Formats: sequence, C-alpha cells, structure tokens
Amino acid sequence: MVIGLYVPGDSLLHNLSAGIKLGTLFVFGTALAILSSWWVQVGALFIVLILWKVANLGIQRIKQIGWMIPMFALMAVLVNAYLGSWEQGFVMGIRIITLVLFSMLVTYTTTLDEMTHFFTWFISPIKWIGGNPEMIGFAVSFCLRSIPMIITVMEDIREAQIARGQKANVLHLAVPLIIRLLRISSEISESLDSRGFNARSWR
Repeated sequence: MVIGLYVPGDSLLHNLSAGIKLGTLFVFGTALAILSSWWVQVGALFIVLILWKVANLGIQRIKQIGWMIPMFALMAVLVNAYLGSWEQGFVMGIRIITLVLFSMLVTYTTTLDEMTHFFTWFISPIKWIGGNPEMIGFAVSFCLRSIPMIITVMEDIREAQIARGQKANVLHLAVPLIIRLLRISSEISESLDSRGFNARSWR
C-alpha cells in the first residue's frame, strides 16, 4: 500500500531529483513557519495547487486528504484564534493544509527508491561513527511515505462508519485505525522478510 502511492508520470516534478524536492519542501516549510503574514500563506497554497496541476495529478487525489486535514486545520484555527487572534488562526489553518498538500505532492512524484537513495547519501557520514545509513535512509523515507497512507486509512474508516450511521467519535475512529495499522505493518514486515530484507542484511 505504501509503495504504491507513487504515481508514474513524465511531468517536470516527476523528473526532478528527490533531493531537490525534499530540500524545497524543507525550505518551503521553514519559510511558512517564519513568515506569518496571511497573504504569504495564501500565496504559498496557490503555488502548491499550481504544482499539483503541473504534475498532472488531478483534483481527485487532493480529495484523498478527506475530512481529517480540514478538521485539524479548523481545530488549529479555533485554538490560535482563542489564544491570539482570528488572523493567527487563519494563518495556521492554511499553513497546515499547504504543507500536507506539498508533502503529498512529493510523495506522489517520488519513488521509494529515490527517497531511500537520497537519505542514504545525505546521512552517509554517520558511517564514520559506526552508523548504518542504508537502514536509516530506508526507515526515514518509509515513514514519510506512510503519512498519506495513514490519512487514507482514516478516511476509509470514517466513510464506513458514516455508512453505518455512526456519529463522529475519536475513540470509535482510533480503535479500528490502530488495528488496521497494526495489520498493515505486519503484512509489510512479512513482505520485507520474504524478500530477505532484515537488520542483518544491512550489516
């Protein structure tokens, strides 16, 4: 499920290296955290939406974030509005949506191998202190690509609950989500083991 999130294509974003995309995501996120003007946040969201168009991913994939991210954004708006002002709340909400869309964009246009190779190269100096850059690089890239998968699972569970007439409830969502994620992690672990992927193979 996680590996299959990559969407093949020949767009400009697909052809960019993983290092450029991940570096841009880091700089982009840092800039949004520093610059608190609402027009900067709106402009950044507009830029990300343009990039989605350039990547030819389609509006349907944006809908995959479902109701969870807008809900978290709304909570951020209300909390920041209560602690500060409505403008601060608006800025935080837009910032969350923008960064999630950008991270999904990177995930959809970058293969797992590309991410793994980049992180392995980036942290290769840890070999000098006895570290294992290959294992860490795979773990980091795998975690990044798991975020959209978790959001998709949450949305599937919520849609099933709505179909059964159940009202929104954090506990009712959390329990099946944990069970589903444990099941998925077990399947992924067995799949990796069957391919000879284990801690010893990296030593």
